[in-house]
Amino acid sequence: MTGPSIATALLAAVGLCSTAISQDSAPVLEAKPYWIGVTASHIAEPAGPMFAPDAPWKEGLAGVEFYKYYGVQAPGVEWATELNVPDFVAFCQRNDLRIACEFGNFWVGSGQPLSEVAFAQAVAQLDPIVDAGGTVSSVDLDGPACRTIRGLVDHPDAMELDDIAEEVGRFFALVRDRYPDTEIGLVPNLPNWDYTEDLAGYNGFNTDGSGHTYLAALESIATALQAAGDKMDFVEVDCPYNYYRETETRNGDAPVDNAKKLLALQAWCGRNDAEFRLIVNAEHRGGGGEAFHDLVLDYVRALRQDGVFPDGFIIQSWYDQPDKNLPETEEGTFTNALRDAVRLINELFPRARGK
Repeated sequence: MTGPSIATALLAAVGLCSTAISQDSAPVLEAKPYWIGVTASHIAEPAGPMFAPDAPWKEGLAGVEFYKYYGVQAPGVEWATELNVPDFVAFCQRNDLRIACEFGNFWVGSGQPLSEVAFAQAVAQLDPIVDAGGTVSSVDLDGPACRTIRGLVDHPDAMELDDIAEEVGRFFALVRDRYPDTEIGLVPNLPNWDYTEDLAGYNGFNTDGSGHTYLAALESIATALQAAGDKMDFVEVDCPYNYYRETETRNGDAPVDNAKKLLALQAWCGRNDAEFRLIVNAEHRGGGGEAFHDLVLDYVRALRQDGVFPDGFIIQSWYDQPDKNLPETEEGTFTNALRDAVRLINELFPRARGK
């Protein structure tokens, strides 16, 4: 063996040992049923070609059970890519995929109750799916507190937390009445909240502005739902990997431990009979689709190392990169990142069948 070959072998051996040590030090996880979902960006390449019967992402597609669209795409808005709803519904039905909607239309200032205004917007975003013969399995609520809460929102109609919780409870009731088979849960942007006084967020400005931690907001909404005879079906965490791996706040004034926060939320969901979902993504920050791919895989490895085990992993982009969705065999495409993430999740997280 030549000198360079020996050096290469030694480096490879060191890498293998390092990987083995990392795996050995990770918490033991008990197998459980889990699922993997997907959401292509609404500001990059339109997802329409992904819905064709012969679209070149067979492996990744076979590994997912759930497709979440951005609600604004159903009625259509100028700033988001088009969603051909009949084609989308037909695609999901052919591939036995559950359909979810990410909904974020919570605003103050209309002079009408928050629940009623938001529900009208939800109908505009959900009914097109139903009219095309589909069923929306879940409505994933982005921002009912942070977009309406006094102190953070500079508007005379901004609301106190308990009032928001009551209106969210009314919104749940309206949605359940019209869409009885649809689950409803929250999508917290975790870097923008302190989870508790001891678990700071990287940005934390939602807590700084409102005076409330995310756990306080979550508990307030859960309490309002319980009083109405309802419950939260899931919590779906938004915490891109760039933020997950940070170890101190943006201002450098407190430590950040996102693994501990996710584990705390996972435990909260377990105690409250709610599914624990996690959006697995990352800001490319100038690195394009290849950086998105690599950071997503790093995120999966970090979650396994930290013992964070979602009930649902959602590979999702809301970025301008990857700017190409297909094919899954081409480096830098969105479906290439999805395919490799599906492979890695199935490799690292033990699955029990039956869900």
